[in-house]
Amino acid sequence: MKHTRTYCITIISIICLACNTKHNTADQYLKEAEQIVEINPDSTLSLLDSILIPENLKGKRYYDFLLLQVKAKDKSNKNISEDTTIFDVKNYYIKNNDLDKATMASFYSGRVLEVQKKHKEAMAAYIEAESYADKTTENYNLKGLIQSYIGYLYYDQLLQDEALVRFKKAADYFQQAENYRNEAYTFRDIGSSFLLKKETDSAYYYYQKGIEIANTANDSVCQSSIRQNIGLIFRKQGNYKKSKEYLAQAIPFATNNITRAKIYSNIAQVLYTENKTDSAVLYFQKSLVLLDNSDDSFLKAKIYEFLSNIEAARGNHKISLDHNKNRIENLKNIFDKNESQTILNIQKKYNYELVKNTNNKLLIQRQFLFIVLLALGLAIVVIIFLYRQKSLKKERDLFEAEQKISQLSQMAKSYDKKEDSFRSKLLHHFDILKKSALLEGFLREDEKKHGQKLLKKFNEIVYNQASLDWNLLYQTMNELHNGFFDSLRETFPQLDESEFKICCLIYSDFTNAEIAIIIGQSINTITAKRSSIRKKIGVKDYGNIVDYLNNNVKKKK
Repeated sequence: MKHTRTYCITIISIICLACNTKHNTADQYLKEAEQIVEINPDSTLSLLDSILIPENLKGKRYYDFLLLQVKAKDKSNKNISEDTTIFDVKNYYIKNNDLDKATMASFYSGRVLEVQKKHKEAMAAYIEAESYADKTTENYNLKGLIQSYIGYLYYDQLLQDEALVRFKKAADYFQQAENYRNEAYTFRDIGSSFLLKKETDSAYYYYQKGIEIANTANDSVCQSSIRQNIGLIFRKQGNYKKSKEYLAQAIPFATNNITRAKIYSNIAQVLYTENKTDSAVLYFQKSLVLLDNSDDSFLKAKIYEFLSNIEAARGNHKISLDHNKNRIENLKNIFDKNESQTILNIQKKYNYELVKNTNNKLLIQRQFLFIVLLALGLAIVVIIFLYRQKSLKKERDLFEAEQKISQLSQMAKSYDKKEDSFRSKLLHHFDILKKSALLEGFLREDEKKHGQKLLKKFNEIVYNQASLDWNLLYQTMNELHNGFFDSLRETFPQLDESEFKICCLIYSDFTNAEIAIIIGQSINTITAKRSSIRKKIGVKDYGNIVDYLNNNVKKKK
C-alpha cells in the first residue's frame, strides 16, 4: 500500500507541476512589472502584455495585474477612461482588508473618473483613498499624489484656498518621499494658485522655490518643464514679459528638438499676442526647422495656422494659402494617425480575442488530457490496489487453509471410535480420518507450493462431499444430552441458525478452529459470532459459555 500511495502522489504531482508552469511565468512578469512601474511604465506595459490571458490568473494575482496595468497606462499618459475594472479591483482589496492596495486602487479609480469628466465622483474616490492612506500606508509618494489631484480638482473649480491646503500637504509628502521632481512641480502649482489669487509675491516665491528644487535635483526635464509652465501661466495672466523670460530660461534645459520646438512656438505665440508678428514668424520658423523630422503633426498644424493667419492679415494670400495647405496636410496626418491607432486598437483587441480563444481551446485540451491522465493514473492505482487486496486475501486464505489442515490432523488424532459422545459421532460423520489422510498425502506433494492448487484441493476434500447431515447429527446430539439442545433453542430464540449451531458445537467441546472447519467459515467469523452469542444470551466478558449454558438452561429445564 505504501508503494501504491507513492505512485499516486507522483502522478498527480507531475501533472500539477506541468499545469503550474505558465503560472510561474506570469508571476515572474508581475513581479518584474511591479519593480519598474514607477521609473519605466512603458516597459511595464510590455511585460504585462506578455501575459496573454490575464483572466487565467487567480484571485489576488489577477487584481494585482489590473492595478498595475491602470497605473502603468496612467503614468505613460495613455487613455484610461475605459479602464473601469479598477472599481472592481478597489472593492476586492477593501473586501480582503488589503488597505495598502485599496489606497492605490481608490486613487486610480479617481483618475479614471477624472478622465471621464466625472469630477464629483473623482473627488469622492480621492477622499476615500486619503482615508485609507491615513490609516495604513507609509507610501509618502502616493499620499502626495492623492493630495495633488485633490488640489487640481479644487484649482479647476477656482477654489484656490482649498487647493493651496492640498498642494502644501502634497509638497510635504513628496519631500518625505525624496521625490524632488514632484515636489518641484507642486511648488509650481502652489505658485499658480497664489497667482490666481493675485498674490504675486507669494506666487514668485513658490515658483522660484520650485525651480531651486529642480536645479538641486539636477533634473533637466523638470527644470525645463517648470519654467515652461510658469511662462504659460504668465501668458494667460497677460504678463508677457515674465512669460517670455521664463520660456527663454527653459530653452537651455530642453533635452530634445521637440521640446525646444514647443518652447519656440510658445514664445512666438506670446509675440503674436503682442502684435510683434515679424518676431513671431521668426520663432515659428525656428520651431518648424526643429520639427522637420518629427511626426508631431499637431504642433505643426498649430504653427501653420498661426502663420496662415499672419500672412492673411498682411495680404499675402498665396503664402497664407500655402500655409493653410500645410496645416490641412498635418491635420490629415493626425486623422490618419488616429484612424490607424483606432484600427490598431481594434486589431489588437481582435488578436487578443483570437489568442484568447486559441488558448481557451488549448486549455480545454490540456484539461481533457489532465483528466485522461488522472483517470488513467487512478485506474492503475485501483488495479494495483485490487491486485494487492486479492493477493493478500489469497495469502490469508492459504494461511487459514494450512491452519485448518493442521487442525484437521489434530482432530483425527483425537478421534476415538469407542467413545460414545457427540464429538466422536460428529467426527465420524464428518469422515475426519479420510479427509485428514487425503490432505496429508496432498501436502507431501510438490503441489502444496502452489497456493491456488492447495486451496482448491482443500475445498474439494473438506466441503465438496455432501455427507454432513446436520439434522441427523442434531437429533443424535440432542439424545445424547437428554434434550438439552431443544431447551437451549427454547431458552434463547434470539440466536439465528448459524449461531445456534456454533453454540451446540461449543457446548460439545469443539474449538474455534474445529468449528470453522465443520461449518465451512473462517476462524475470524467464528470468533465474531462467539461475541454475538455472548451478547445475545447475556454472558459477561471473559465468562465461560458452557458453564453459563449449564447454569441457565438446566435451571429452566
